[in-house]
Amino acid sequence: MDLSDIFESASRSKIFADRSLLRPDYVPLELPHREKMITSLGRILSPALVGDRPSNVFVYGLTGTGKTAVTRYVTSALADHASKMKTPVPVSVKYINTRENDTSYRVLAEMASGIGIRVPFTGLSVAEVRARLVGALRSITTIYVVVLDEIDAMISRIGDPFLYQITRMNEEIQPSQMSIIGITNDIRLADNLDPRVKSSLNDEQVFFPQYQANELQDILAERAKLAFLPGALEPDVIPFCAAIGAREHGDARRSLDLLRRAGEIAEIRGANRVQRQDVEEARAALENDTIIDSIKSLTLDSRVLLLVLANAKLRGKDKLTSGELYASYENIITNGLKDNALTERRLADLVKSLEMSNLITANLVSEGRGGRTKHISLQIDPSRVIQSLADDPRLGDLAGSVGRDVLAHHEDCGARRWIL
Repeated sequence: MDLSDIFESASRSKIFADRSLLRPDYVPLELPHREKMITSLGRILSPALVGDRPSNVFVYGLTGTGKTAVTRYVTSALADHASKMKTPVPVSVKYINTRENDTSYRVLAEMASGIGIRVPFTGLSVAEVRARLVGALRSITTIYVVVLDEIDAMISRIGDPFLYQITRMNEEIQPSQMSIIGITNDIRLADNLDPRVKSSLNDEQVFFPQYQANELQDILAERAKLAFLPGALEPDVIPFCAAIGAREHGDARRSLDLLRRAGEIAEIRGANRVQRQDVEEARAALENDTIIDSIKSLTLDSRVLLLVLANAKLRGKDKLTSGELYASYENIITNGLKDNALTERRLADLVKSLEMSNLITANLVSEGRGGRTKHISLQIDPSRVIQSLADDPRLGDLAGSVGRDVLAHHEDCGARRWIL
């Protein structure tokens, strides 16, 4: 079959009506089983409709529990309603994924773009970008709602002070006003913030519980009506995808990915219907893809932690104490990767985050008179870590060397030793 045949067959799918409706960035018109969260967030943001600044909000919940979809749904509805009022209220909304925009420069530049200010990708100081943003907000009157998705990643990379600076910006931008919505998987994030930041945020909180199997089934069924052609799914496909998602922390995103990939597998084999075996095959493929993608998306410090644990496991040491992990991490970081290693407190936060992602386990154990310490273990095959970091521009060479007793990293000035 030549390419023209392949492309022609793809345009005449026997499975999909519109597969894009199963992708994570699609925001449906209805969000089953999230009515309570929609109402809560809507009430928090509603003061904007009378020209008052809404409270800042932290949106919590595990991956795939609908946080981003609900937030985008509510903020979009807010802006739309504000524009259609008898006396329109100026409301602006900007969504920023802070894992992708991972520097203070990029976050501020994205905030500026939300009110029509173009900032070059590089070339200015952070202070200049901030000044342009403040100046632009002073020159207009708007309620500016800024959504910082994966805000825990931003805090880990940039630190508390940057978040503090953003929240204090209201003192400089009158007549405009700004509210922050932070979305995070880390339910303990606020507890670990600097007290000044917590005070400045003065936040409301909206918590998203895990989906149950029956709720996931409803979500998949609604989406499948639009995404698949009539009769394209065997009756047991949706319940099976929902059951898998429920076992994996009620992750709707995972269930939708699974359903889409199963449809693509059925399509490739030329079938008219998606079967359970397609879901099984999709599950195996996604498991590998998800782990690799999740590792690649982590902060540099988190990737180093996983590399240390992978190296230990390959050498037959299944667990490291907190002290051993920090010593190895600090040695790598301070040998040319960054100016400064994170503090042990910050590293403990990263360990919690990795544990929530099921990449590691961290168990507190008693060591008698020596007190208590954490034993930290890698929960995935170490080869997955190596594979994920093989093309990493900063850790690729080191990842390729894992497994040796002493790792070597060569620079122009000579060989440098990396001890794990």
